[in-house]
Amino acid sequence: MVNFCDSEFWNWDSFWNSDTPVLTTCFRHSVLVFVPCAFLWTASIFNFFRERYDRSDNFQRKNAPSPWTLLTIAKLMLTTALILCSVAEALYLLYEDSLPYRHITKVNYFSVVFRILTFILAIYLQVAQKREGHLNSYTLSLFWILFSVCNFFSSPFFDALSVSLDGFLDPSLFIFGVITFTVLVAEAVLSLFTDPQYNMFWDAEKDEFIMKHQPLLSRLFFSWMNRIIWHGYRNVFEVDKLDVLAPKMRTAYLHQKLQNQWTKEENRAKEIFEEDKTGVTRREKCCQRGPSLLLAIIRALWPWLLAAAVLEFIYSFVVLLPPILLDYLITYMGNDEPSWHGYVYAFVLFLAA
Repeated sequence: MVNFCDSEFWNWDSFWNSDTPVLTTCFRHSVLVFVPCAFLWTASIFNFFRERYDRSDNFQRKNAPSPWTLLTIAKLMLTTALILCSVAEALYLLYEDSLPYRHITKVNYFSVVFRILTFILAIYLQVAQKREGHLNSYTLSLFWILFSVCNFFSSPFFDALSVSLDGFLDPSLFIFGVITFTVLVAEAVLSLFTDPQYNMFWDAEKDEFIMKHQPLLSRLFFSWMNRIIWHGYRNVFEVDKLDVLAPKMRTAYLHQKLQNQWTKEENRAKEIFEEDKTGVTRREKCCQRGPSLLLAIIRALWPWLLAAAVLEFIYSFVVLLPPILLDYLITYMGNDEPSWHGYVYAFVLFLAA
């Protein structure tokens, strides 16, 4: 770890047992960079295989490319600025490392290279989103929000709150940190908005209310329902024009997927048995079984089953947090812990409740 970082990976006393939390340099440049970047790469790989799995479906019409709008151009320009800023930081680190009195640790190179590759992936996803006519990307929205939160703890702003800028004595790294965090926050804010769609297939009275076209916060807080209620109040309520579910979110689509997989299971079971000349069936393969409904369900609905399993796994731990946090909060009221501990307990309790 000494060859990889210039400090210890984690120091519990300097973070939790101090009046002002301090994160080690190694933790800042490794975990706080790896977590959001790994999230985007993992989610992108998952979405790639899911779209490839659904590519053969012609259940939904293909969207036309989205037009160039100010919001789209702003997002691409901000991502490009992040790439250029990270490249400039990498070149500066190489220059500093070439000086005889400076030594740049490997964790700094790991951080900047991983950020460059991830930002390149992000701009590719943004271009693909425009080309495929998608109005928003929840993966990118969550990535920008997560990266903004993680980058805050490694930015000069976090050190300014603790009245300690010793980690940013280098003015160039200070500038790179300020620019990166500012652009990340701007990306996170813009990702919460959705451009209107303009193509030959767009029906303003119908597609505007589809749930998947709503931005992230609108989906989380169900604010898109207010527009439907207001529309029903001002206009005659017509069910065929309030088609809030996308075709792939309907039971007809799921039934089609399940029926296709069940047909494959039946055909596979029939191929196992072969009727000989005497009319007696015999087993041709070593593993004989009939069609499996469980396998058909898994193959047809595996993305939703996997997402439900992950959410259920997380929920199983979250439901245990409130009583534990309440115990910590009660204990905090009677001892001399740092004051910021109480805010952490209350905030996490609010999220877990």
